[in-house]
Amino acid sequence: MITSFVVKRKIETCNEELQTDPVSISDKIIGKDYFSQETQTEDNEKIIKSSELKMTKQLYQILHRTLPLFEQAITSNLLSQSFVGYNPLWDDDQLDFRLYATFPPPTPTSFHNQKKTETKENYSPSDPVSVSSSPFEMITNTAKERSEQKARDDSEYVVEAMQHCSGLSWNSTGRLLAVSYGQLNHTGWCMHRGIIQLFSVFHEEQKKGVTKFSTANRGISDENSLFASAEVNSCLLCVACHPTDPTLVAGGSFSGAVHVFDFKNREEPVILSSSIDAECHNEPVSAVAWVKHGSAIGNDYDLCSLGSDGKVFLWTLDNRLAFPVGEYVIQNRTSPLSSITSLPSLSSQPLAPVAGTALSLSPFDQSQFYFATETGGVFKGSFRKDPKWGLKRQLDRKDASSSEKQAPNPVTFNYAPHVGPVNGISACYRHRNLFVSAGADGSLTLRNALSREPIFSETLKSPILSVAWSTRAPRVIAAGSSKGGLSLFRLSADKLSLCSTINPSLDHPRVDASTAGASGQADESVTSSNSSSLHSKAKKSRIKASKHGSSAPLAVLSVSFSPHFPMLSCGDASGWVCVYELPSSFSTEADGDASLLEAIGRER
Repeated sequence: MITSFVVKRKIETCNEELQTDPVSISDKIIGKDYFSQETQTEDNEKIIKSSELKMTKQLYQILHRTLPLFEQAITSNLLSQSFVGYNPLWDDDQLDFRLYATFPPPTPTSFHNQKKTETKENYSPSDPVSVSSSPFEMITNTAKERSEQKARDDSEYVVEAMQHCSGLSWNSTGRLLAVSYGQLNHTGWCMHRGIIQLFSVFHEEQKKGVTKFSTANRGISDENSLFASAEVNSCLLCVACHPTDPTLVAGGSFSGAVHVFDFKNREEPVILSSSIDAECHNEPVSAVAWVKHGSAIGNDYDLCSLGSDGKVFLWTLDNRLAFPVGEYVIQNRTSPLSSITSLPSLSSQPLAPVAGTALSLSPFDQSQFYFATETGGVFKGSFRKDPKWGLKRQLDRKDASSSEKQAPNPVTFNYAPHVGPVNGISACYRHRNLFVSAGADGSLTLRNALSREPIFSETLKSPILSVAWSTRAPRVIAAGSSKGGLSLFRLSADKLSLCSTINPSLDHPRVDASTAGASGQADESVTSSNSSSLHSKAKKSRIKASKHGSSAPLAVLSVSFSPHFPMLSCGDASGWVCVYELPSSFSTEADGDASLLEAIGRER
């Protein structure tokens, strides 16, 4: 018997509430625009494959008759020499120089109220400071004038009403132009403020994101082009932009100090300054350049400075320019030797430091450089004369002084001198043995680094104050003269040919010669073959200058080619900077240029 039991349990229930938001439902319509676009293509159905082509009898007869003629014409074109050396201008309709932009000098009042952060130099307030040197007129700042200036701006330093454009340098991107300002003709203490400015050449295009410059506002000066500016306590005589950092700039002053500016911080760009003592320059700094070291110590750049005290210093940013890590003393024998190392019998002659005036690094070997002196000497030097070159640098002053020895002479070879001071020197960017020098004797001399005597030279009737070898066209050289001419030379197989001369002082507003302190007589022997195509503003400037009686051109003190764009910049004694757009014939490398330089550069 099976008995089943059914157990019933009572189900317990409870009511609970949850605090949640009510579910909402919404209907939305998402709009999307549709458009159709047509392209010029053929339908696949109409394309006939090559395998489907059939050789008809008529087609065969045509090819049999015309194919030998085509083959003969193609062979003749391959062997023809008719267009050898011809370079067509495919997209360039510009056949002459064009004024692209002008940048004004700094005004005296723009820096009077700035905070003086640099240490002032020691000077005697009773000493007069005169400015007089050819090609400039006499300007004298007496103690009375300086005291009146000090009373006006509560400063012991004077910002001249007219600043000379002492140096130009393009940054690594080619879009910013660094300009240094200072008086270049002191005969006493420097009581001026040195100024450096960075101008944005393509500032309108940078706002629009355009990479190619336009010609809409060519030749017009715009205050918005000023990117940044800074000042130091002495006139700046030279400037050099960092090869890779677009905002890092170095400059040398009249007091002998070396400055480094970082314009990432526009309010306080002066980040490093060297001291003025026995271990550093105690005379004006003539030139600065960034030197790249070898692989032994990395790929960092050091700073090289050339001074009027006859010394070459190497600086590193690692010790914040506390002291130079390399020192060289320029010494030259009185005998015109072709090599400093030759004729040991003359080693007993006394050697004296020679003031340096210009310097140019070799683009192919950073340990080699060319420099010139105020006595007319032209030399080749090497940083390797110092045994510590390329080794780990001493960053402690005590360690550096403990191993101090007599500074080596960097000269490894000397060349036939100029008559008078050498104002400019520039190395060729396409050939390792070619460089050019220019001096107060008016001669522009092409030299071979392996030969003492010059290859050939061209002489102007006025002193040459600046020179630059083009970085884009290896046969083009620019030189600025004291008579206001910017001359462009073209290198040929047997001479330097003067192709064109521009007068930059006609392309910017004129100033009174008594205020500028820079004037000269026009060089009638050097005329411009291309002056008719300059900006129309030049004619107005000529008329305005003739009315005011100040038509004399101003000396061109600095010249610089843009490494990335077909641009040439120059600065004159009034502080104005002109940027010119170059035609293709002066800004591009043509066929045969490399072979021509190779033939000229052979040892003679």
